[in-house]
Amino acid sequence: MIDLHVDLPYAVHVQHRTLAVVQSSPARLAAGNVRAIVTPLFVPGAYAMSPAEARAAYEVTYADVPRLTGTERWLSFEGADGFADDPSKIDAWIARGACLVGLVHDHSNALGGASQDPDTAARARGLTPAGKKLAAYVVANGALLDAAHASDATFDDLLQIARNAGVPLVVSHTGLRARRDIMRNIDDGRMREVAATGGIIGISMHSGHIARVAGERATLGDVADAIVHALAVAGKDHVAIGSDFDGSITAPENANGEAVWPRMHDELRARRISEDTIDAVFQRNASRVFAFARSHGCVPGSR
Repeated sequence: MIDLHVDLPYAVHVQHRTLAVVQSSPARLAAGNVRAIVTPLFVPGAYAMSPAEARAAYEVTYADVPRLTGTERWLSFEGADGFADDPSKIDAWIARGACLVGLVHDHSNALGGASQDPDTAARARGLTPAGKKLAAYVVANGALLDAAHASDATFDDLLQIARNAGVPLVVSHTGLRARRDIMRNIDDGRMREVAATGGIIGISMHSGHIARVAGERATLGDVADAIVHALAVAGKDHVAIGSDFDGSITAPENANGEAVWPRMHDELRARRISEDTIDAVFQRNASRVFAFARSHGCVPGSR
Protein backbone atom coordinates (compact mmCIF):
# COMPACT_ATOMS: atom_id res chain seq x y z
CA MET A 1 0.00 0.00 0.00
CA ILE A 2 1.15 3.55 -0.84
CA ASP A 3 -0.86 6.50 0.48
CA LEU A 4 -0.39 9.79 -1.36
CA HIS A 5 -1.60 12.08 1.43
CA VAL A 6 -1.24 11.46 5.16
CA ASP A 7 -1.39 14.55 7.39
CA LEU A 8 0.99 13.23 10.03
CA PRO A 9 2.88 16.55 10.34
CA TYR A 10 -0.41 18.36 10.99
CA ALA A 11 -1.53 15.80 13.57
CA VAL A 12 1.76 15.96 15.48
CA HIS A 13 2.76 19.61 15.10
CA VAL A 14 -0.59 21.41 15.05
CA GLN A 15 -2.93 19.06 16.92
CA HIS A 16 -0.20 17.83 19.32
CA ARG A 17 -1.25 14.20 18.97
CA THR A 18 1.19 11.42 19.81
CA LEU A 19 2.49 8.95 17.26
CA ALA A 20 0.80 6.10 19.11
CA VAL A 21 -2.74 7.41 18.60
CA VAL A 22 -2.71 8.99 15.14
CA GLN A 23 -4.50 7.34 12.22
CA SER A 24 -1.09 6.64 10.70
CA SER A 25 0.42 5.10 13.85
CA PRO A 26 3.13 2.47 13.30
CA ALA A 27 0.74 -0.27 14.42
CA ARG A 28 -1.94 0.84 11.94
CA LEU A 29 0.57 1.24 9.13
CA ALA A 30 1.77 -2.31 9.75
CA ALA A 31 -1.78 -3.68 9.91
CA GLY A 32 -2.58 -1.98 6.61
CA ASN A 33 0.61 -3.24 4.95
CA VAL A 34 1.56 0.34 4.11
CA ARG A 35 5.07 0.58 2.70
CA ALA A 36 5.14 4.29 1.84
CA ILE A 37 3.26 7.47 2.69
CA VAL A 38 3.44 11.07 1.51
CA THR A 39 3.34 13.58 4.37
CA PRO A 40 2.47 17.19 3.49
CA LEU A 41 4.08 20.18 5.15
CA PHE A 42 0.95 22.23 5.79
CA VAL A 43 1.08 25.55 7.64
CA PRO A 44 -2.32 26.88 8.74
CA GLY A 45 -2.85 30.46 7.60
CA ALA A 46 0.24 30.47 5.38
CA TYR A 47 -1.68 32.37 2.69
CA ALA A 48 -1.61 35.41 5.00
CA MET A 49 2.10 35.09 5.85
CA SER A 50 5.13 36.49 4.10
CA PRO A 51 7.14 33.87 2.18
CA ALA A 52 9.93 34.10 4.76
CA GLU A 53 7.47 33.48 7.60
CA ALA A 54 6.03 30.46 5.78
CA ARG A 55 9.51 29.03 5.15
CA ALA A 56 10.36 29.35 8.84
CA ALA A 57 7.11 27.55 9.70
CA TYR A 58 7.99 24.69 7.31
CA GLU A 59 11.24 24.15 9.19
CA VAL A 60 9.52 24.04 12.58
CA THR A 61 6.85 21.63 11.29
CA TYR A 62 9.44 19.38 9.69
CA ALA A 63 11.51 19.25 12.87
CA ASP A 64 8.49 18.02 14.83
CA VAL A 65 7.62 15.08 12.58
CA PRO A 66 8.77 11.79 14.10
CA ARG A 67 10.77 9.19 12.25
CA LEU A 68 8.95 6.09 11.05
CA THR A 69 10.40 2.59 11.03
CA GLY A 70 9.42 0.24 8.24
CA THR A 71 7.52 2.82 6.18
CA GLU A 72 9.11 5.02 3.54
CA ARG A 73 8.10 8.65 3.85
CA TRP A 74 8.04 11.21 1.07
CA LEU A 75 7.39 14.89 1.69
CA SER A 76 4.99 17.19 -0.10
CA PHE A 77 3.73 20.74 0.19
CA GLU A 78 0.07 21.56 0.71
CA GLY A 79 0.36 25.23 -0.09
CA ALA A 80 3.71 26.52 -1.38
CA ASP A 81 3.38 30.07 -0.07
CA GLY A 82 6.99 30.09 1.13
CA PHE A 83 8.34 30.03 -2.41
CA ALA A 84 6.21 32.76 -3.97
CA ASP A 85 9.08 35.25 -3.93
CA ASP A 86 11.92 32.91 -4.94
CA PRO A 87 11.33 29.47 -6.48
CA SER A 88 14.95 28.45 -5.82
CA LYS A 89 14.15 28.34 -2.09
CA ILE A 90 12.42 25.01 -2.74
CA ASP A 91 15.68 23.37 -3.87
CA ALA A 92 16.69 22.33 -0.35
CA TRP A 93 13.27 20.77 0.17
CA ILE A 94 13.40 18.78 -3.05
CA ALA A 95 16.77 17.50 -1.85
CA ARG A 96 15.02 16.37 1.37
CA GLY A 97 12.47 14.39 -0.61
CA ALA A 98 9.67 16.92 -1.16
CA CYS A 99 8.76 15.46 -4.52
CA LEU A 100 5.14 16.62 -4.69
CA VAL A 101 4.20 20.29 -4.59
CA GLY A 102 0.68 21.67 -4.21
CA LEU A 103 0.67 25.44 -4.68
CA VAL A 104 -2.57 26.22 -2.84
CA HIS A 105 -4.64 24.95 0.06
CA ASP A 106 -8.05 26.17 1.25
CA HIS A 107 -7.49 29.87 0.46
CA SER A 108 -6.24 31.46 -2.73
CA ASN A 109 -2.77 32.89 -2.30
CA ALA A 110 0.00 34.71 -4.15
CA LEU A 111 0.37 31.67 -6.40
CA GLY A 112 -3.17 30.90 -7.53
CA GLY A 113 -6.83 30.27 -6.87
CA ALA A 114 -8.09 27.60 -4.46
CA SER A 115 -11.26 25.57 -4.91
CA GLN A 116 -12.46 26.19 -1.34
CA ASP A 117 -11.79 29.91 -1.11
CA PRO A 118 -14.81 31.59 0.51
CA ASP A 119 -14.49 34.49 -1.93
CA THR A 120 -16.12 33.65 -5.27
CA ALA A 121 -13.82 35.87 -7.33
CA ALA A 122 -10.68 34.50 -5.68
CA ARG A 123 -11.97 30.95 -6.20
CA ALA A 124 -12.22 31.61 -9.93
CA ARG A 125 -8.57 32.65 -10.32
CA GLY A 126 -5.93 30.59 -12.06
CA LEU A 127 -2.18 30.66 -11.47
CA THR A 128 -0.64 34.07 -10.95
CA PRO A 129 2.64 34.94 -12.75
CA ALA A 130 4.47 33.90 -9.56
CA GLY A 131 2.53 30.64 -9.52
CA LYS A 132 3.37 29.86 -13.14
CA LYS A 133 7.03 30.61 -12.47
CA LEU A 134 7.13 28.34 -9.42
CA ALA A 135 5.23 25.50 -11.11
CA ALA A 136 7.59 25.53 -14.09
CA TYR A 137 10.57 25.59 -11.71
CA VAL A 138 9.24 22.63 -9.72
CA VAL A 139 8.94 20.33 -12.74
CA ALA A 140 12.27 21.49 -14.15
CA ASN A 141 14.01 20.53 -10.91
CA GLY A 142 12.79 17.01 -10.30
CA ALA A 143 9.54 17.36 -8.36
CA LEU A 144 5.92 16.96 -9.51
CA LEU A 145 2.86 19.18 -9.26
CA ASP A 146 -0.15 18.36 -7.08
CA ALA A 147 -3.48 19.80 -8.28
CA ALA A 148 -5.47 18.89 -5.15
CA HIS A 149 -7.25 21.96 -3.70
CA ALA A 150 -6.71 23.93 -6.94
CA SER A 151 -9.52 25.94 -8.48
CA ASP A 152 -10.58 24.72 -11.90
CA ALA A 153 -8.62 27.55 -13.53
CA THR A 154 -5.51 26.82 -11.44
CA PHE A 155 -5.90 23.12 -12.20
CA ASP A 156 -5.99 23.83 -15.92
CA ASP A 157 -2.86 26.00 -15.68
CA LEU A 158 -1.02 23.27 -13.76
CA LEU A 159 -2.17 20.72 -16.33
CA GLN A 160 -0.76 22.80 -19.17
CA ILE A 161 2.60 23.20 -17.41
CA ALA A 162 2.79 19.44 -16.78
CA ARG A 163 1.93 18.77 -20.43
CA ASN A 164 4.54 21.20 -21.68
CA ALA A 165 7.18 19.59 -19.47
CA GLY A 166 6.14 16.03 -20.35
CA VAL A 167 5.62 15.07 -16.69
CA PRO A 168 2.72 13.34 -14.90
CA LEU A 169 0.28 15.52 -13.00
CA VAL A 170 -0.82 14.27 -9.58
CA VAL A 171 -4.04 14.91 -7.67
CA SER A 172 -3.00 13.59 -4.29
CA HIS A 173 -6.37 13.47 -2.51
CA THR A 174 -9.82 14.17 -3.87
CA GLY A 175 -13.39 13.03 -4.22
CA LEU A 176 -15.27 12.87 -7.50
CA ARG A 177 -17.56 15.64 -8.69
CA ALA A 178 -19.70 13.11 -10.56
CA ARG A 179 -20.64 11.57 -7.20
CA ARG A 180 -20.50 14.65 -4.95
CA ASP A 181 -20.86 17.93 -6.85
CA ILE A 182 -18.53 20.27 -4.99
CA MET A 183 -15.69 22.37 -6.41
CA ARG A 184 -13.13 20.61 -4.21
CA ASN A 185 -13.73 17.36 -6.13
CA ILE A 186 -12.34 16.53 -9.56
CA ASP A 187 -14.67 16.21 -12.56
CA ASP A 188 -14.54 13.41 -15.11
CA GLY A 189 -13.02 15.52 -17.88
CA ARG A 190 -10.08 16.60 -15.74
CA MET A 191 -9.58 13.01 -14.57
CA ARG A 192 -9.12 12.02 -18.21
CA GLU A 193 -6.67 14.88 -18.71
CA VAL A 194 -4.61 13.77 -15.69
CA ALA A 195 -4.54 10.24 -17.09
CA ALA A 196 -3.33 11.58 -20.45
CA THR A 197 -0.23 13.01 -18.73
CA GLY A 198 0.50 9.61 -17.17
CA GLY A 199 -0.55 10.99 -13.81
CA ILE A 200 -2.66 9.67 -10.95
CA ILE A 201 -5.75 10.62 -8.96
CA GLY A 202 -5.69 9.75 -5.24
CA ILE A 203 -9.12 8.92 -3.81
CA SER A 204 -9.77 10.51 -0.40
CA MET A 205 -11.28 8.89 2.70
CA HIS A 206 -12.91 12.15 3.85
CA SER A 207 -16.69 11.92 4.18
CA GLY A 208 -16.90 15.55 3.06
CA HIS A 209 -15.52 14.46 -0.30
CA ILE A 210 -16.94 10.94 -0.60
CA ALA A 211 -20.36 10.72 1.10
CA ARG A 212 -23.16 11.10 -1.43
CA VAL A 213 -25.14 13.48 0.82
CA ALA A 214 -23.69 16.54 2.54
CA GLY A 215 -23.37 16.10 6.29
CA GLU A 216 -23.57 12.32 6.20
CA ARG A 217 -20.74 10.05 7.19
CA ALA A 218 -19.34 7.99 4.32
CA THR A 219 -19.13 4.21 4.33
CA LEU A 220 -16.31 2.07 3.03
CA GLY A 221 -18.75 1.18 0.26
CA ASP A 222 -18.90 4.85 -0.75
CA VAL A 223 -15.10 4.90 -1.06
CA ALA A 224 -15.14 1.68 -3.09
CA ASP A 225 -17.84 3.10 -5.39
CA ALA A 226 -15.74 6.23 -5.94
CA ILE A 227 -12.74 4.09 -6.86
CA VAL A 228 -14.88 2.07 -9.28
CA HIS A 229 -16.10 5.27 -10.96
CA ALA A 230 -12.57 6.66 -11.23
CA LEU A 231 -11.38 3.40 -12.76
CA ALA A 232 -14.13 3.59 -15.39
CA VAL A 233 -13.21 7.18 -16.29
CA ALA A 234 -9.42 7.37 -15.95
CA GLY A 235 -8.41 3.72 -16.37
CA LYS A 236 -6.74 1.33 -13.98
CA ASP A 237 -3.27 2.85 -14.46
CA HIS A 238 -4.30 6.26 -13.13
CA VAL A 239 -6.21 5.73 -9.87
CA ALA A 240 -4.52 5.65 -6.47
CA ILE A 241 -5.22 6.34 -2.79
CA GLY A 242 -4.73 9.64 -0.99
CA SER A 243 -6.56 9.03 2.26
CA ASP A 244 -6.16 12.41 4.01
CA PHE A 245 -5.88 10.46 7.27
CA ASP A 246 -4.75 12.58 10.22
CA GLY A 247 -6.09 15.73 8.59
CA SER A 248 -9.25 17.46 9.73
CA ILE A 249 -11.44 14.80 8.15
CA THR A 250 -14.44 12.69 9.07
CA ALA A 251 -13.34 9.17 8.19
CA PRO A 252 -15.84 6.60 6.92
CA GLU A 253 -17.77 4.47 9.36
CA ASN A 254 -15.69 1.65 10.84
CA ALA A 255 -12.46 2.89 9.29
CA ASN A 256 -9.47 2.37 11.56
CA GLY A 257 -6.97 4.70 9.95
CA GLU A 258 -4.22 3.06 7.93
CA ALA A 259 -5.32 -0.37 9.17
CA VAL A 260 -8.39 -0.13 6.89
CA TRP A 261 -6.85 -1.32 3.63
CA PRO A 262 -7.53 -5.06 3.94
CA ARG A 263 -11.22 -4.24 4.39
CA MET A 264 -11.09 -1.83 1.45
CA HIS A 265 -9.59 -4.67 -0.58
CA ASP A 266 -12.60 -6.82 0.31
CA GLU A 267 -15.02 -4.03 -0.66
CA LEU A 268 -13.39 -3.78 -4.09
CA ARG A 269 -13.34 -7.54 -4.60
CA ALA A 270 -17.07 -7.58 -3.79
CA ARG A 271 -17.46 -5.22 -6.77
CA ARG A 272 -15.58 -7.69 -8.98
CA ILE A 273 -12.45 -5.55 -9.23
CA SER A 274 -9.52 -7.82 -10.09
CA GLU A 275 -6.51 -8.37 -7.85
CA ASP A 276 -4.32 -6.83 -10.56
CA THR A 277 -6.41 -3.66 -10.63
CA ILE A 278 -6.51 -3.41 -6.85
CA ASP A 279 -2.73 -3.74 -6.78
CA ALA A 280 -2.50 -0.91 -9.31
CA VAL A 281 -4.74 1.34 -7.20
CA PHE A 282 -3.18 0.43 -3.87
CA GLN A 283 0.47 0.76 -4.83
CA ARG A 284 1.60 0.18 -8.41
CA ASN A 285 0.41 3.45 -9.93
CA ALA A 286 1.88 5.58 -7.15
CA SER A 287 5.09 3.57 -7.35
CA ARG A 288 5.34 4.28 -11.08
CA VAL A 289 4.89 8.02 -10.63
CA PHE A 290 7.43 8.22 -7.83
CA ALA A 291 9.85 6.16 -9.90
CA PHE A 292 9.53 8.95 -12.47
CA ALA A 293 10.41 11.49 -9.76
CA ARG A 294 13.37 9.38 -8.67
CA SER A 295 14.63 9.22 -12.25
CA HIS A 296 14.56 13.02 -12.33
CA GLY A 297 16.51 13.40 -9.11
CA CYS A 298 13.91 13.61 -6.33
CA VAL A 299 14.24 10.82 -3.77
CA PRO A 300 12.78 10.45 -0.25
CA GLY A 301 14.97 11.80 2.49
CA SER A 302 16.19 10.08 5.61
CA ARG A 303 13.23 11.32 7.72
